[in-house]
Amino acid sequence: MNRSLGMISSVVSFLMAAAFLIATVMNSGDATGVWSILMSFGFLPLVCSFAAHGRKEQQAFKFTAIGFSIVYVVLTNLVSFMQLATGRLIKWQITDNVLAGITSVGRDYGLAADGFMMLAAFFISFTIYGKKRTGVWLRRLLMIQGIWAIPCFVLPFYHVFFQKSISSAMLRIIEVIPVGSVTGIISFLSYQYFKNQIRVYQKTVREKGRQGWFM
Repeated sequence: MNRSLGMISSVVSFLMAAAFLIATVMNSGDATGVWSILMSFGFLPLVCSFAAHGRKEQQAFKFTAIGFSIVYVVLTNLVSFMQLATGRLIKWQITDNVLAGITSVGRDYGLAADGFMMLAAFFISFTIYGKKRTGVWLRRLLMIQGIWAIPCFVLPFYHVFFQKSISSAMLRIIEVIPVGSVTGIISFLSYQYFKNQIRVYQKTVREKGRQGWFM
């Protein structure tokens, strides 16, 4: 069941990441918020599925990854609901400068949420084992994704998203590359990883059954 949940959450994460990419490229704010929420709902069970198959000596990495994943889900939902609900209600009653400030704060917190997601990906990479190409590349990509956590936590302190010199195209690039593209690739590799794990498990069960028959 743990492996099946891993496959299902991988598919959900991949589809939501693809939808997030499309919405971001089309500059659709409301759609981006919706897909961000759904993508977070797919990421948490994916991390838990990896943690369920980690070795006993990797418990610290598993618990750390799950903790960061929970923070990511909470922040992502708070920011997205703020943009979808609160922003829609108050944007007609405040000035453009105040609205720009609220949008900037939302982007800063959203970037921090992405940082926690990448930290979770980094720590969960230590629980992935196997010498097959899928497992090796998956582990490497998760580790590399953890590097993106650094700018996610640094940029908000410089109020990058409140500067008028920052174009919307640059903002989309900052969001699309680490969050959408890499998450989609990782979700695809995760599906293949759990699929291989199920095959190994089924093969082991059949071999044990044969041994029990001859015994």
